[in-house]
Amino acid sequence: MSPLPASLGGLVLFLGFSAVGPALAETGTDLAQVGPPTLLGPMTGSDDSPGDTNRATDNGAIDGGVTGGGAPPPTGAPGLPRTPSGIEVTPLPEARTDYAGVLGAEDGGLGATMWRGTDRALVTRLLPNLPVTTRSPTMQELTRRLLLSSAEAPAGGGGDENLIALRAERLAAMGRYQDAASLLRLMRERDIDETAARLTVDALLLANDLDAACSETGSWIQQFNEEVYWQKALIFCQTRAGQLDEAALGLGLLREQGRVDDDAFYRLVDALSGVEGATVEALPAPSPLHLAMLRAAGQPVPESILESENPTILAGVATGPGAEPALRLSAAERAAAVGALPIEDLRRIYADQPIEPAELDAALSLAEKEPGPRSRAALYQAAARVSQAVARATILQKALELALQNGGYPVAVQVNLPFLTELTPAPELAWFALDAGRALYFAGRHELADSWRLLAQEEASRDSEAATAASTLWLLARIAGMGDQPLVWDAASVAAWRDHQAAGGDDHATQRAARLFAVLEALDEPVGAAWQVLADGAPPDRQTLPDAALWFVLGDAADAGRVGETVLLALISLGQDGPAMANPIILSRVLSSLRAIGFEAEARALGLEAAIASGV
Repeated sequence: MSPLPASLGGLVLFLGFSAVGPALAETGTDLAQVGPPTLLGPMTGSDDSPGDTNRATDNGAIDGGVTGGGAPPPTGAPGLPRTPSGIEVTPLPEARTDYAGVLGAEDGGLGATMWRGTDRALVTRLLPNLPVTTRSPTMQELTRRLLLSSAEAPAGGGGDENLIALRAERLAAMGRYQDAASLLRLMRERDIDETAARLTVDALLLANDLDAACSETGSWIQQFNEEVYWQKALIFCQTRAGQLDEAALGLGLLREQGRVDDDAFYRLVDALSGVEGATVEALPAPSPLHLAMLRAAGQPVPESILESENPTILAGVATGPGAEPALRLSAAERAAAVGALPIEDLRRIYADQPIEPAELDAALSLAEKEPGPRSRAALYQAAARVSQAVARATILQKALELALQNGGYPVAVQVNLPFLTELTPAPELAWFALDAGRALYFAGRHELADSWRLLAQEEASRDSEAATAASTLWLLARIAGMGDQPLVWDAASVAAWRDHQAAGGDDHATQRAARLFAVLEALDEPVGAAWQVLADGAPPDRQTLPDAALWFVLGDAADAGRVGETVLLALISLGQDGPAMANPIILSRVLSSLRAIGFEAEARALGLEAAIASGV
């Protein structure tokens, strides 16, 4: 997606100068069998409504449960109150403790009461639908906080799944196996099922703690011995321990049963057993066990592993031994983009790439001619080795510009953030103000970003590029919540900009403008008449409409202050593509809902992501 032109700055005038669904629907109820909905409660406010025989009194007791017929016979031990006839007494269910976590409110958790008022069945139905490979940094962090928070478990019947296990599975799918392991350690042993036990062993394998992984395998193999996963893990541990006869017996049983179609596994066992020439040429479906076996056998990581979409595997390749530098770099970029690899690890991998001095001298032209992981690493190394401000800014501008054009802007900003924060705004760098300010607003470094905006404002009367930068950065500043002067929109400029984009062949200009305007409306920055030029009267069947169930349930949760439910629904509503591609209507709803529960900073961060992705 190409960014909007610099002339977007003309759309806004700064005062003083010019510039689950399906998850909610799958209830299993046949509407044809049950007829229309039943109204819950009386049609009128009369106390004499028919059938209202059991009404709650002020103290919560049931009034009117027994009428006439004398006293019921004694029930229970002597001296205890008698139980009225017709009422069955059952013991209270055991309190659920499966939303224990490692993040308290002081650590970024969502609070002990985050699920108060939310039905447990809804949580267990929606958690598996959380997007786990989004490229939105704000969504990644919100998802992590939601899953790791320590809170009272949601109440209500149904939803028997253990919520610790469900949360750990989502964290593992995000590539955050160590976070998943931290949750699994909180489970009571009696609650650990096969999935939880497997996640525990996988986390140990990925951490290369093979002794602990094999110890856990030995503990669970008897209970789960019918599962192929555990049989394979046991064979690996036996081979590693030199118990080759036992491993051979297990392999023979697997082959006889025909239960394993995994040539790489058999070859890796051979390699670990010392069979000469045993190598792995491809890993079509790599797993944590495969990676552990590759490391143990000293085998190189095959290039085909990059075909995997599993962020856990990509992060394992990036940080583990056996991968060629170029392979490690590609895996690292992809893992970092979805939050599965810490950005510090990507910086280290960039710095370790073998790049010739001559290539570093020509890093700008290399990036233009051969855009890709290696040229991005070259730009990073080139920026690191220069100290002169103008030279560094030139390199950073190219890195950020290419990321906006080709994708990967969030990663480019995070990787280069230390360089950006070291630069001091100065008149000789006014040409860099827009790029620096935009990146710093995106990264949440609002005060530093504002210093670049002020530089552009000071230079605006002498430099048309600075004037455009000042206007655009003021727009981002307002989305970030900076300043106290509102935006003033020039509707004629909006119309001219839209026509210019259409003439240039941009089929998505209107949608991207609508997304930007929706962000501003949700953040109490109304664009007024600017909406008019986007209204073309297209019938509904030509437009993508938001999911009605998510729309209404999200609004209801936010209005009632149900924090966990609002965050969960907001993340699902944005989906895997995140705010950059969200429907403008649902994006506005998400931002306003998050603000309603006090998540102002998160709403504004999502708004900045959407605005910058739309070309601001």
